Amino acid sequence: MEELYITPDDVFEHEIKGHKFELAPVDVDDYMANINLFTHLDNLNSNQRDRLKKFVASKIVRVDGEEFDKKQIHVIKPTIFFKIIDKLIEQVNLKEDEKIFHQDQ
Repeated sequence: MEELYITPDDVFEHEIKGHKFELAPVDVDDYMANINLFTHLDNLNSNQRDRLKKFVASKIVRVDGEEFDKKQIHVIKPTIFFKIIDKLIEQVNLKEDEKIFHQDQ
């Protein structure tokens, strides 16, 4: 049963460009509220880009053992930002789900 639920202590550790990132899990509410942001990255308007940055920042728990300052998301290097997005997508296997989602329509 433990594998079914997300707890506040759950984190995913990833090495990105020589830094250890600890990311909070993406839960069902996160997924449903933000699916359009992830599936249309190349077509986001200004408000959606801001929402995506805030969401990504909310999922970064620590970097190299230190708490992440969420206000710094706007100055993070783009390559790192998109690698973090890739890791969040991997968590929910969104790439595969996206294919299934589009085939059903």
